Amino acid sequence: MSLSKILAKESLRLGIGLSPTDEELINHYLKLKINDDEKQVSVIREIDVCKCEPWDLPDKLAIKTTDEEWFFFCPKDRKYQNGQQLNRETLAGYW
Repeated sequence: MSLSKILAKESLRLGIGLSPTDEELINHYLKLKINDDEKQVSVIREIDVCKCEPWDLPDKLAIKTTDEEWFFFCPKDRKYQNGQQLNRETLAGYW
């Protein structure tokens, strides 16, 4: 099944994993996300990964899977207003 045919999570058969290449992530999913086509990229949720504990991430997946590689869109949260360092602090520690 080509990634260009995956339109929404409802169109996926149970048990199908999402294993896009780096090129597919950039050329397909990120391009659609930038163009604000949310329906086309609903298989990849947008969450602030750095605000979540690692053990909470499986519950945030759009498609439940046993794969150990997950994909999320994540907004950048800077630690300092004028700096480049990301804020990676969670309630239990740091990423």
